[in-house]
Amino acid sequence: MLEWLAVMQHYGVPTRLLDFTTSPYAALYFGLETYNIVQRPKISLYCINYSQLMDVSLKLISDEDNDFNETRSSIIGKKDQIFEDTVDRFNRGILWVTEPQRLNKRIDRQAGCFLVPGDKGTGIEELLNDEKYSTVHVIKYEISDKLIEGIFTLLRKMNISGKSIYGDLTGLAKSISLDLKVYAA
Repeated sequence: MLEWLAVMQHYGVPTRLLDFTTSPYAALYFGLETYNIVQRPKISLYCINYSQLMDVSLKLISDEDNDFNETRSSIIGKKDQIFEDTVDRFNRGILWVTEPQRLNKRIDRQAGCFLVPGDKGTGIEELLNDEKYSTVHVIKYEISDKLIEGIFTLLRKMNISGKSIYGDLTGLAKSISLDLKVYAA
């Protein structure tokens, strides 16, 4: 199911998945990609401690299910199946981080993963703010609009652009569009 949701999101279908990346450079690119040069808002990047989040989520499951004894090490290669069988099936109010078992080129290029709530009626932010996740380190970096042009230039020098992030014609179009936005300012 997560694999299908990831593909659907890839093509613009709204899902409950939230794209994340293990690359701060890809995260900066995505912040710039939708940046409104006229309004000049700050860009915010969120960093979440994956290990802490998954430890809390696994403990919450095992507290409700005595037969569940998975650890972060034991779920490698089984995260999607555990999500379907144990998290989604019982609509658990937890957060889950996963990468589809069969990565597509785009997710691989973006060092992508997904954060997904187990409870279809509860949002990610609401769960992150819940007391049960209070031990998980979440850092919000706000980037001033004054730094945007410099960040864009540095990312380009590192070959981080729509072309490299997407690797297809859509990426080329996004890259040209972003270039025009930044240089037109």
